[in-house]
Formats: sequence, C-alpha cells, structure tokens
Amino acid sequence: MPATATQVMVCPECGEQAIPRRPAVPPVAGRDDGTWSHTDGQPLCPVVDRPAEPVRAERFGPELAGAWLDGSALRTADELSVSIIRLAVAHGLDLDRDDREALDAWEQLPPDGGGCRHGEPDLSEWLWELACAAVDHLNTRTVGGAVFEIDDGLVLTLPDESSDDDALTPSS
Repeated sequence: MPATATQVMVCPECGEQAIPRRPAVPPVAGRDDGTWSHTDGQPLCPVVDRPAEPVRAERFGPELAGAWLDGSALRTADELSVSIIRLAVAHGLDLDRDDREALDAWEQLPPDGGGCRHGEPDLSEWLWELACAAVDHLNTRTVGGAVFEIDDGLVLTLPDESSDDDALTPSS
C-alpha cells in the first residue's frame, strides 16, 4: 500500500518514524540509501543488498513520541479534527454512514479568503466528537505507555517517568 500523508511510516529495523525525504548525509560509497530517512535526516537502518523501505506503523510507542499534527497555528479546529480522523481511518478506524456523510459535507465546504475551512456549528461539533473517538482508536494501538492527546495539535506523549509498570504492555 503506498504511503499517504495520513499513514505513519517507520523504519523496518528500529521502528522510528520515517519521512519521504532522501537522507541528509552522503551515502556510504557504493550504497543507495533510498528516498526515505529518519526524521533527523539519517538514512533508514540498513538491510542486506537494498535500500530500506519504510513500513506502516502498526503500533505507536515511545520512539514515535512528539507532535504529530500541528494545531491552531496552521489550521482551524475543524481542519485539525478532520486530519485526526483521516489518520485514524488510515490505521483501521471504521466509519459509519453518518460519519462518512459528515466528512463528505466537510469536503464540500469551500475555503474562506484565508484558505481555511469552517463548518457550521453542528458539523463542527460532529467532527470534534468523531476526532475524539479517533484519538480513542489510535490509543488502542499504543504501546509502552504512550498516549495520544489533543493539545494544540495531536501529540503522542510519553508515560510519567515514575510509572514503569506498563512499559511493554499495550494501552487499552
């Protein structure tokens, strides 16, 4: 399945987030490092005889902690809600007919003069509730105590340092 903006791709060896950008460092002589890199610009971890290709993340753990979707500085609350929903759908969230109709209604809204979309209050409320359900879905896929939160964007946070009991247990 090709990567999209709503899929989280990771290095197949170490599990850290991968981005569709050539590595920032020159390749080792005779080796093609491919078109994906770690977020710090380093090539994906090597595999034998070929460039490493990222894989879709199935679980989200501490190695992927940080801001996933920017918030109010770059988008309206409705736009953030829709981005969160799309991310969750790309990672297995099933939408019912009413939810799909709400997203379709959103897609039909023309951007305002500033290029932003704003839904009517009922649509905005529906999108917010669906985004919260999407975060709940994403949290069923976290491990190591990591938790998704909406905090001026979508953020994957780490567990408190004081509780190591659930370090390797999937969140529920």
